[in-house]
Amino acid sequence: MVDPPYTSVAFNVFILNQTDSGAIAISPDGNTLLTTCPCPNFNGKTVSVFHAPFSSSSTPVQVLIPDSDRLDGIAITPDGTTAIVASAQVHQAAAIRAPFNFDSVVEPFTLPAGMQGFEDVGISADGQIAILTGQSTTEPPVVIKAPFTAAGATVSSVPIGSVTNSARGQGAVRFRPTLPFTLTTAVSRKTHGGAGAFDVNLALSGTPTVECRMGGAGGNHTLVFTFSTPITAGSAAVTSGSGTVVGTPTVSGSTLTVNLMGVINTQRLTVTLSSVTDTSANVLPDTPVTVGFLVGDTSGNGSVNASDIGQTKSASGQPLDATNFRTDVNFSGVINATDIGQVKASAGTALPP
Repeated sequence: MVDPPYTSVAFNVFILNQTDSGAIAISPDGNTLLTTCPCPNFNGKTVSVFHAPFSSSSTPVQVLIPDSDRLDGIAITPDGTTAIVASAQVHQAAAIRAPFNFDSVVEPFTLPAGMQGFEDVGISADGQIAILTGQSTTEPPVVIKAPFTAAGATVSSVPIGSVTNSARGQGAVRFRPTLPFTLTTAVSRKTHGGAGAFDVNLALSGTPTVECRMGGAGGNHTLVFTFSTPITAGSAAVTSGSGTVVGTPTVSGSTLTVNLMGVINTQRLTVTLSSVTDTSANVLPDTPVTVGFLVGDTSGNGSVNASDIGQTKSASGQPLDATNFRTDVNFSGVINATDIGQVKASAGTALPP
C-alpha cells in the first residue's frame, strides 16, 4: 500500500499462496480492495477481498469463481454494485455482486466461442459496457453490455479490423474519459470585404464583451457558438435587449450559428440558447450569453472617446489583421477615413451602467 503523497511504501500486505501478480480493483468508496492471482493453484480460482481499514495485518476473504482458471483482469462498476473478473487461462468471465465477501453471488457470463483467456477488464464511466481484452493474439476483444447478469447481459466479439493485428493482443483496455457537454466559445462574426471574416471573442460570464462594429441599416449581427461535442439541434432567442433572432439557427458540427436583426446601438443584449442537443442526446441547460453593442468602442471599455479615435487613426491604412480589425468599424475590409469619421460621430456614447 502507498499513501499520499505517494513517495514511499506505507506497508505491505501478504496474500497467502499467491505465486504471481494479477490485478486489483478498488470500490468507488475506497473501502474494498479486490485482487486476483493468475497462479496455477486454488488462489488462481478466487478473488481476494480486503475491507478497510487497510493495514499490514489485513486478512482477505476469498470468493470462489466457478469454472475459472488463473484469474487476472478485474474491475468494479462505477456504482460499486458489481465486479467483473476474467480468467487468463480459459475463455471465462463472471460478475460478482456486492457486498463483496466469501458468500457473494457469482454469475458466470456465456461468452462468444473462443479458446483463449483475458488479461484485463475495462468498464465504461456510465457502467453500461465492459470490455475483456489481452492474452490472445488470434481472438478479438469481448464486449459485455449491461445489465451484467447471466440472463440479461448482451455479449459479443468485436474484431479490430483497422489494425494489422485484429486480435486482442497481450495488453490492456481503458475507456477515454467522457468530455462534459458544454458551451466552449462564442464569437460575433463579420466578413470584412475581401479581407475575410473576423471574430470578436465573447465572454461567457462576467463583464460582457463589446461588439464595436456596425450592424448596418438592419442592425444585423451573427453570433457563432461552439460546443465541446458535435450537436444535432439547438434554438436561440433574445431574452434581454432589443433585437430578434432571424430564422432557425444553423447547426454544423460542433457549432450553432445565430443571425440577429434589429439590434440597436448602445445596449447590452442577451441571447439564450435552449434545447442544444449533442450526438449522444445530452441536452445543455438553457445558457445565456450577453453582448454589449456600442459602435466605435474599438478599445472595448464600454464608452467611445478620444482613445478610440486615436486607435482608429493609428490603424488607418494598415492591412487588416487579427490585431486591428476592430477599428474597421464598417467592416469594409479597409481602415480609412470613413472608419475614423464613424468613431468620431460616436464619441460620447456609452453602454448603460
